[in-house]
Amino acid sequence: LIVATVVVVVYTMMGGMFSDVWMDVIQSSIIVLGLSILLYFVLQAAGGIGPALDSIRPEQLSFVAPDETFLARMDTWMVAVLGTVVSQEAMARLLATRTPSIARRAAFTAAAIYFVIGLIPVVIGLIGAHLGLTLETRDQFLPVLAEELLPPVLLVLFMGALVAAILSTVDGTFLTVSSLLEHNIVSPLAPNLRDMQRVWVARIIVAITGAIAYVIATGGDNIYELVQLSSSFGTAGVPITVLFGLWTGLGGPITGLATLIVGASITAFFGERLELEAPFITAVVMSAATFLIVGTIERAMKAERRAVP
Repeated sequence: LIVATVVVVVYTMMGGMFSDVWMDVIQSSIIVLGLSILLYFVLQAAGGIGPALDSIRPEQLSFVAPDETFLARMDTWMVAVLGTVVSQEAMARLLATRTPSIARRAAFTAAAIYFVIGLIPVVIGLIGAHLGLTLETRDQFLPVLAEELLPPVLLVLFMGALVAAILSTVDGTFLTVSSLLEHNIVSPLAPNLRDMQRVWVARIIVAITGAIAYVIATGGDNIYELVQLSSSFGTAGVPITVLFGLWTGLGGPITGLATLIVGASITAFFGERLELEAPFITAVVMSAATFLIVGTIERAMKAERRAVP
């Protein structure tokens, strides 16, 4: 974990967006190759495509697990769907493109590729669950499956793919935190900084963010919970702010800030204190209500100020 943290911090600090994009291309290629190889060996271990597909049980295809409600499952899905509507990985790359048409084509092409490639781990999980693996935690499923089925050389390649999957997410997050803090906080406070000085400020923020991420990672119980936490905390108000702001014409800075604060606060309060089945959906609904109410008030205040001679 320490080595991975140091590596990703160093190349993100020194290369910025350029290294982020290129490393993501390389890491994504390794991920696809590793998953494809593992899928082949899983199908072979299950006796071929036909027997492998026959081993999938109907209850595995159920939307809701036996021990959960439909509302709880929807809340989990909404974290992944609404929580990434305005994902920093997509936004950073779309805003870095030369023209709107390139951004548009890239978004639709990436969506198609994401869907196809995303089916590979799903199939591996459905079939691999019947291969008799002994697991201590759910996080061990892919590594143990790979260790059982792959020869040593391919096992090294697959473990590299797992590391690449983590790093390709982390570097983009570091870069986004750094650029947002430098542009929105440091630049207004120190407007006379030269461009190279701003770059070094951003690099220092990347290093600090990496240290914080390391501490958070060492305190987590498992990867799934860490991903859920990072995807849900503070994100309920983000899609509401962006989508409502773009399409309703309501609100302004006060409305946006109030919505973000409510989204972050409600997620933490309802999830940790009240232990509701759908804390994220509750936070999204509360964020929408906040935007509409505060936005209406803010619009009325602006209209009143314009009417005053």
